[in-house]
Order: sequence, then C-alpha cells, then structure tokens
Amino acid sequence: MEVPFGGQSPKRDGIAVPWDHGLPVEIPGTGFRISGFIDRLDLSECRTQARVRDYKTGQPREPDDVLAGGRELQRCLYGYAARVLVGSAVLVDASLHYPREGLCLPLARPDAALGELARHLAAAGASLGAGNAYPGPDAEDAYNELAFALPANAGEIYCPRKRDAVRAALGEAAGIWEAA
Repeated sequence: MEVPFGGQSPKRDGIAVPWDHGLPVEIPGTGFRISGFIDRLDLSECRTQARVRDYKTGQPREPDDVLAGGRELQRCLYGYAARVLVGSAVLVDASLHYPREGLCLPLARPDAALGELARHLAAAGASLGAGNAYPGPDAEDAYNELAFALPANAGEIYCPRKRDAVRAALGEAAGIWEAA
C-alpha cells in the first residue's frame, strides 16, 4: 500500500495512514514543500525507526549512488517525509528495491545525504528566486519531454555551446549535477 504525505489523499478509502497525510512536509532551510506517495513504509511499534522502500523496475543504480547528479532523489525525499511526519528522533532507513534482481540499495549515511540534498535545494531555490532557470545536462537527452522548448539542434550545438554559461549563471545550484 502506498502511503500518502504532504497533502495527498489515500488512493483507496478505508486505508489507515500512520500520520496526518494532510500536513505539509517542508524540507528544512529550503522553503520547498513536497508531497507524494511512499511505496512502502514500515514503522517500529515505538515509532523510533522507519523503513522507507521505493520499488524500481528499471536498471539498478550503482550501489554508491546517493543523489546521482539529481536523478535519484526519492530515497532522500521520502526519508524527509518520514522524519517530519513521525518525528525528528526517528531513525530512517531508506532504500531502492529492485524485486526482479533481488537487490536492495540502502541510502548510506541518511543524515548526511539529507543534509546534502537540503544544501542543493536551498541553492536551487536561491537561483530560481534570482530568475535563473536554465536547461541542465539532461536537456540534451533524446527522451527529454521538454525538448520542444529548446532549439531543434539543442543536443548537438545549443546545449554544448551554452553549458559553461549556464553553470556560471546557476553558480552553486549547478553543484547537484556533480553530486554522487
């Protein structure tokens, strides 16, 4: 059963949710609020430990990936949600689970990962607040759903030519792209 948070409602009636799913979930120090559905949540009876699972069907991430250049945020975001809604003293174990491969990838050092994500989000918020919203490295991807907003030659000419200027304009916010 997926567990809603941050204002989302349960997908089925009569489902018991371990917290008030209507409460906002804000990432401390960023001003960002998140909402969504955690694939699986296990809470200890005394509510001091939370295990958060995100089930995946695609190719497994590298075991050492934490933020993966901004492409892997769910474990951290779901960990934040559990911590905010259960309480700041809860020990959070967040992982990606690949059932086909029988592989479970826990988030190493969750507190450090949550802190790093918060720093990147704060930098992104400041950059966006200053009016900086530029295409990132995934803009060149052939499967970019927003490619229609870029020039027709975006992958070959436009993005490579603008890459350094975009990084300079975004400053610290571009750091997420190098986050392992």
